[in-house]
Amino acid sequence: MKIQVKLVYPFEAAAGTSVNVGEASGEAVIEGYLDGTADTAVFTPKEGGACTITLKFSRFSRPGTLTVTTENNSECGFGLNVSADGTYKKTSGAKPKFSVN
Repeated sequence: MKIQVKLVYPFEAAAGTSVNVGEASGEAVIEGYLDGTADTAVFTPKEGGACTITLKFSRFSRPGTLTVTTENNSECGFGLNVSADGTYKKTSGAKPKFSVN
């Protein structure tokens, strides 16, 4: 599975709204069922040393959701306070378009 994320952390600064950013891309293999409820993929971004990002695709309890957790977030090369961690909801069934790296 090809993975690419572009992350933004907005914040208020003296000059107005500003953002810190982060990007990660790579490839992972879906490893199968985790406790019978989710498919899981783990990858290390091309840009990050010891950074590991885990994706858990919910199939039964909350279909259409993806839970992302990061280990060694400081090694991912993201800007200050930028993280991929969170729960995301599927918004489209269209084939994704990836940037050329």
